[in-house]
Order: sequence, then structure tokens, then C-alpha cells
Amino acid sequence: MKLRILFISLVFILVSCTKKEIIIPVIMTTDMHGTFFNTAENENSLAQTAFFIEKTRKENPDLIPLDNGDVFQGTADTYYFNYVKTDIENPTAFVLNFLKYDAATVGNHDTEAGEAVYRKIEREMKRPWLSANIVDAKTAKPLFKPYTIIKRKGVKIAVLGLSTTVTQRALKHEEIDKIKVRNMIDAARKYVSYIKSREKPDVLIGLFHEGAEYSRKVIEKIDGFNIVFTGHDHVKNMEIVKSPNGKSVLMIGAEDRNESIVYTQIHYKPGDVAVTGKIIPAPKMKNPAIIKASAKYKALAENYKNKIVGKLEKDLHTGNEKDYVDLIHNTLLKITDAQISITAPVSIGKSIPKGDVTVNDLFSIYPFDNTPVTLKLTGKEIKSLLTYSQKLQKDPKGYKRYYNNLSAHYKVETPFEKEKTYTVAMNSYHAFNGGSMLTRGTGLSKKELKKRIVKVFQNNIRESLF
Repeated sequence: MKLRILFISLVFILVSCTKKEIIIPVIMTTDMHGTFFNTAENENSLAQTAFFIEKTRKENPDLIPLDNGDVFQGTADTYYFNYVKTDIENPTAFVLNFLKYDAATVGNHDTEAGEAVYRKIEREMKRPWLSANIVDAKTAKPLFKPYTIIKRKGVKIAVLGLSTTVTQRALKHEEIDKIKVRNMIDAARKYVSYIKSREKPDVLIGLFHEGAEYSRKVIEKIDGFNIVFTGHDHVKNMEIVKSPNGKSVLMIGAEDRNESIVYTQIHYKPGDVAVTGKIIPAPKMKNPAIIKASAKYKALAENYKNKIVGKLEKDLHTGNEKDYVDLIHNTLLKITDAQISITAPVSIGKSIPKGDVTVNDLFSIYPFDNTPVTLKLTGKEIKSLLTYSQKLQKDPKGYKRYYNNLSAHYKVETPFEKEKTYTVAMNSYHAFNGGSMLTRGTGLSKKELKKRIVKVFQNNIRESLF
């Protein structure tokens, strides 16, 4: 009899425990763009984010940190380790491993470095790099792990990674035909169904390197998500989106370069999942452990960053569009010997004082790894493209982007002859239809634009500015 009473009591305790709510915190960072180190040019760095991660982990060791892409491009430090100092572990892998990230999604800027760079980083990462919609062009098989399963206190959490279709235009020219970036909705439909039937997770997280506008469409089309994290657009967003079955899904994203961090909590009971979330600004406190651990990388990059590459006769401000954009125009024309240059600002709020110009200065005014491209456009198409760009800057919906604010320099007489064909120099982002500027601005199809390409240059525009 005593044994039976003990058994009944034990069953009661177990049943009671299973009804207790389990809280699992999830932190999401996005678009860090290489701001790992605590330096003068990085007002906010991973050191502040790391402080929040470790503080949260002490409060709840079940913490899940996730990164949402565009992690290792954008600073002189990361460029040095991506292309120059490649005989040691890449700092991207080092910092994500050090902070025990559970997964990351592939961003468009993560692929533009080329397969040799991103595969090395992937091999060095201790946790998976996700993308369900970047596939082999021939076999249609994913080139990265589509999803991962994370377990905390018996709760099974699936994380599905999806990359913006802009990734197709960010690929190195020689890799474009080898890789296909599938529509996110189609890929999500396939893998959500697969995950639900095969894995039967308690929670499904979407880790989308895509902005709120398109991520919302994925949620509205496909049932199953509990949380969808956004990125790519560099803006804060937090809203409840209804899935087709009427379920409320939290969609939330943060700013770039560690300006803000997403903090969410999964509240789990068997058969019941609730999610809360908020966006927090970068803490003022820094994590001394990661500063100390990454000091070797910071020291190794110093000589490269401080190398003098040119001289300025007067201060250069990216806000002074004429001097700044003229520098880019002249560089494009110098490299390509094209008849016309079409470009836009690629940085805002940065200045270089007159005097010596360093590699670090170059990255502040031109952070992207664009190369020059020449293509053939008619006078009519050029005028239409520039007119479209000007209209975008006045768009009341706020779609304007400074890096799509196009202007032109000419080595030919204007006005253009409408039907005459000209050789135009552009950066690789615009030449490969970044922002859909060329297709929308000229009316040309993607197939036709591909035929118009004359030459893809290997020179990085930034390295040729001075």
C-alpha cells in the first residue's frame, strides 16, 4: 500500500511538472557587417552585444543566440582576414563560436566574397549556417543546411533559414550560373511541410535574411511559424502577422551593425506556445572577455588598416555628394574607359580629413566589395533609368535608398541620341540589377540585361579610389 501511494504521488509530481511553463530566451543579431571589434570607428560593436548575451545567459542558461546574416563584410578588419590573412581561423567563426551562437543564416553579402571565403568560414563554425533557398543550379539541392533542430529542457525548436533573393545578384560573376536563389515562399512551403512531418517540432522559428515587407508575405502564405526574425533592411520592426489559419506570428527585426538587438522569449507548455519580444538598443557596457579573446585579431589587422594609400588636398565628406560621388565616377571611368559612368553614394555620415588616406578611411567611404562592370545601354534607356531613380527619391512610401540615388558622368556629348548605344560603367551591385533598378528603370528583362554585359572587371572599386 505504501508503495502504491508513493507511485501515485510520483505520477502527480511528474504531471504537475509537465504543466509548468518553460521560458526559453532567444537573442537575434543581424547585419553586423564585420563590426566585431571595439574600435574608434565602431560606435557599437559586438562587445556590447556580447555583454547582453552573457548577461542573459547567466539569468537563463537555456538562451539561444541566432545571427541573421551579412555578418562578415563591411570593415577593413574582416576584409583582411577574408582575403589577406587566411591562414588562421576567420574572426567571424571565432566570435560566433566564442559566444556559442546556435545557428546563423546566410546573407547576400556573405556570398559575394566567393565560395573559397564563405566555405572556409562555414567549416570553422561550430554551429550550422542556414539557407533553404540557395541551391545548386543543376541539382536544385541546397548548398547550405536548410534548417537545424535545437533542444532546450525537452522543447524541440526548429530554425529554418532563408536568404533574400537579392543574393542572386550579390554572387561573384563566375558563380552566378552555378547557384540559384529560389523564391522564399516556395522554399518555405517545401521545408515547413518537411519539418512538420519529419521533425514534429514544438516551436518553429523563421530566420529570414530579408526585410519585413517580403517576410510578411511568407508568413501570410504559410502556416507553422511561431516567430520570424527579419534582417537585410537594417531597420527595426515588430508586428503581429496572421498566418493563413489565423494564427498570430511575431515578426521582429533589428538595426544593423549592433545598433540594436532583438530579445524574445518562448513561453512553452505542452500544446501551447506563446512568444514575447522587444528590440533593445546596444548596451553601453562591453564584454571584457570577448575584447580580450579577440585582441589578437584586432592587433593583426592594425598594420593593414593603417597603411597609407593616398592623399587628400581637402576634407572629404560623404554628405557632400558632389566631391564624394565625383570620386567614384572618376574611378569607374579610369578603370573601365567607358563613355558614361552611372553610380550612387555607397556610404553616409562619414568623413576623411585632408592629408594621408588609409585603408581604413577607404572602408569608411566605400564599405562594399563592388567591382566595375561595363554594359551597353541606349540613350533612351539611360535617361529612363536616371529618371526612375530621381522619382524613387521622392517616393512617399519611403522606398528611396541613398545607394540607389543614381547620377551620371559623361565623356560623350549630351543630350543623348535616343537610339544610339553607349558603353556604361556601373558598380557590380547596380549592373547585376541590385534593387531591381535596371529592370524597372530601363524596362529591360533580366535575360536581355545579361546580354548587355560587356566586361566584369576584377579591380575592387574601393582599392582604386586613390
